[in-house]
Amino acid sequence: MHIRKLPNHYQLDIECKRNGEDKVYSLKEFGETYKFGFHGNFNGDKKYNCDLWYSSDHQHHVNFDGFISETNFVLMCVDETECTWTATTEGIYFTNDQKKEDELWYTWDG
Repeated sequence: MHIRKLPNHYQLDIECKRNGEDKVYSLKEFGETYKFGFHGNFNGDKKYNCDLWYSSDHQHHVNFDGFISETNFVLMCVDETECTWTATTEGIYFTNDQKKEDELWYTWDG
């Protein structure tokens, strides 16, 4: 899974969890990418839930499932394993590999 930083001067803080395992990261530079992966059988129940915050005081927040091991979702990812999200000031875009386009899936709730 990839999460790209929004194009402005604010820091983007990321916290993704799978079954209680936290992965925390901060992106500070424009265009910086947070990437993590996993191995295993996709027939099982794999789900990564992510929280993203941005602005100088974490005023903007969004919570979303960054990866779900459901067939309809994984088929939109590159090689069914590489899912890309891009954070912008509008919200969080998912790169749909089937359509070859970025789609706005979530907006900031700040």
